[in-house]
Amino acid sequence: MAQRRILWLDQLKAVGFYCVILGHMSIPTAFANWIYSFHMPLFFLVSGFTFNLAKTAQAPSKDYLPKLFKRLIIPYFWIEMICLCFSYLNTVLIRGQQLHLAKNLLGILVGNGLILPYPTRPMYFALVLFLAQVLLWALLKLTRGNKIAVFALTLALCAFSVLTIGKPMVWRVNVVPMAMLLILCGTLLRKLYDRLQTPIETGNPVWLYLIGAALFAAGFVLQHYNGRLSMAGNRYGHIVPVGLLAAVLTTCALALFLIRLPVPKVMAIIGQNTFFYMGFHRPLITLLENLFPAVRETWWFLTVGSLAIFFGLVPVVLLVNRTCAFLCCKETAVDTAATRAGKYVCTLLACLIPYYYAVLYAVNRFSLPDYSRWALLALLVPLCAALTWGMGRFLPVLYLTKRRAFHDGT
Repeated sequence: MAQRRILWLDQLKAVGFYCVILGHMSIPTAFANWIYSFHMPLFFLVSGFTFNLAKTAQAPSKDYLPKLFKRLIIPYFWIEMICLCFSYLNTVLIRGQQLHLAKNLLGILVGNGLILPYPTRPMYFALVLFLAQVLLWALLKLTRGNKIAVFALTLALCAFSVLTIGKPMVWRVNVVPMAMLLILCGTLLRKLYDRLQTPIETGNPVWLYLIGAALFAAGFVLQHYNGRLSMAGNRYGHIVPVGLLAAVLTTCALALFLIRLPVPKVMAIIGQNTFFYMGFHRPLITLLENLFPAVRETWWFLTVGSLAIFFGLVPVVLLVNRTCAFLCCKETAVDTAATRAGKYVCTLLACLIPYYYAVLYAVNRFSLPDYSRWALLALLVPLCAALTWGMGRFLPVLYLTKRRAFHDGT
């Protein structure tokens, strides 16, 4: 029997992501420090809430690792390449600055904006989550599913994170042990929830809100005492355990506030597509701030701008799920005309900026006449058409398309 989806968890992710959007805008420092204390740990905790240790321990490598790679890494590269267009728009067309294409392309591979620039830095979440789940799978295999041993080994690995605090590394590998610890904490929270599900969902809600308020206050006090936490920079405040505890308490408080509330359809859609939001919200924030630089710190800009991105992406997400669901980490079973069009558009956008710079380089390098630039740029459309056909036909995994067997018929 299929597992019932936990709708309040979708709403928790949606609320958490609104905090992510605010955290990346020009909000007051004290407010930003509070948001940073939990907004990214929340997503690792939620990942742990739905992470099945027993099932993962039994998963063979030939099934688990390719599936994880397809679900996280392939969409990561698609989103980063498409966001190059936003980088060109924000950097070259609006600010009149130079876009270093080679550095951005290499930065996508490095996955750490503190080392090299790349289009959308919040997507480090996909890389860290991938490595964290791979390492947890490996530890579960190594210990033959012994959960206590996995916790102990994860805590030992956290020493690496503590010893390298603030040091930028490829794919932010020093953040991975902390992400693993948060995922494991999420599995414990899931066990607690399963045991207390009946009183939590049907009991007197007053007690639920009182406990939530107490946890929220405790998390706020610990954050104020500990200072700013930033998982992207592998910084956890003055005392690492205190910073992580503040994140867990605040996340639990938000969950208790939301469990008994109705889940609007729009919040469910956002919560079920946070990967897409993770990729595209930051370039949109930069675009708004570039278009309205004089008012970027005013309260009405922060309110209107954050809500416009938060809710404005909903119809885009619905369209993406219909046409190119691989940007939302979802596989497509039926190759309809809409999905073929979506693949073409994504391929065009992913090739646009690199191909444009390649044409400029060729024209300048070989002293070609000006009209040749437009002739070469015109080749982009048939080139993308050929690439889309080839990748869809021979490399369907790049579009997360399920290849049907020949005997399936039409």
